[in-house]
Amino acid sequence: MGKNLNQKFSVTLSNNMLESLRKLAASKHITQSELIRQLVQKGLTVESYTSEQDVIRGYIREEIETTINAPIDRIIRLILKSTEASSICMFACICMLSDVCADEADFENILANALKRAHKYMKQKEQSFEHYILKARDYLTIANELKHVDDN
Repeated sequence: MGKNLNQKFSVTLSNNMLESLRKLAASKHITQSELIRQLVQKGLTVESYTSEQDVIRGYIREEIETTINAPIDRIIRLILKSTEASSICMFACICMLSDVCADEADFENILANALKRAHKYMKQKEQSFEHYILKARDYLTIANELKHVDDN
């Protein structure tokens, strides 16, 4: 005869736990022993899954970092270049304005107005390409008007 692969194991339960086991086993139409085996198996499965969560999270984190970090680094470098170019343009414009303006009050007014418009512009939501074309035409019109004022 083959050996019995199952082993008996004694467990001490409180009266409340034992009564709960009896009721649950009866409602499932299984023996208390079978219910205990199912509950132990379920508990072991949950415990196994819980202990593997850190490993799974590590794999996911590694994949995300590998996939996303390179494009994010590129975007950051582009933003830094754009910021530097904007700063250079701003200071070049300030220098040109200071050379063109007759007095300091005009210069301060022009600069304050430009800062106010820039602040307002930064608060705007992104628009369509056509909207930006129209805006560019408006700016060119303003620039031409200012040029003609300077010519007079």
